Amino acid sequence: MKHVTINSIDELLKIVNSYPNNFAFRGQANFNWGLQSTLERMVPQHDKRKGFEEYSLEQFRSKFKIYSRDMEVPEKKLSWLSLMQHHGVPTRLLDFTTSPYIALYFAIESLIPIPGESLALYAIDYTELVERSCEYVVARDLSFETYSGSKNFYKKCEEAFEKILDNRSHDVLWFVDPVQLNNRLEQQAGTFLISGSFDKSIEELLNLEIYSEVHMDKICISHEFYKNIYALLRKVNIGPKNIYGDLHGLAMDIQLGMKVYNL
Repeated sequence: MKHVTINSIDELLKIVNSYPNNFAFRGQANFNWGLQSTLERMVPQHDKRKGFEEYSLEQFRSKFKIYSRDMEVPEKKLSWLSLMQHHGVPTRLLDFTTSPYIALYFAIESLIPIPGESLALYAIDYTELVERSCEYVVARDLSFETYSGSKNFYKKCEEAFEKILDNRSHDVLWFVDPVQLNNRLEQQAGTFLISGSFDKSIEELLNLEIYSEVHMDKICISHEFYKNIYALLRKVNIGPKNIYGDLHGLAMDIQLGMKVYNL
């Protein structure tokens, strides 16, 4: 993964606008943090993660109707994991977005600017990553050929996950879009990065040889540009009110504005 350091807000604008449409982005408040799913952070021992996921999924499914009111019941496991992630249950899913500006918002959402520190914006070519993953799995499992190729995979990613990927561990990564998206995920132009193996972390898989030619950047942005990023996002109408679309978002918007103008 290539590291890129930004020296001005104009340089940041230039680089985020240079990425084509086949990129996914993730913003993080601390450049030193790696890419970790909430399940990885919660359960560091890789041999225990599968058991925790199965238990959490069973608990969530069995009590869903008690707490869900009129919500639609997910049909596939990937949609269940997406809904669990949305409500704060640790899962294998790692949130990304197809909008670099929304990713920048999440990088500053809970940020307390510290002189000399930096935030990170990840940019990954998701089409190329999925192509490399498909090639890897097909070479080891011909039954996956019907799902191979990034365009075909995205059309059938839930079926591929349900029938093959979740049952047979592969040392690969996938960008997946569950069919049943919640409104918030739709507003955030959301997608998920997920590991095909419980035995390896997302960071370990990203460093595998099969992804060596995939375009991946980790952009270092100094905290000194915090106010500039906030002003930029206001100009393109991206903030908590739009991203969350509820009273929580309104409250977050007021809080963020208060924090910025108090600096």
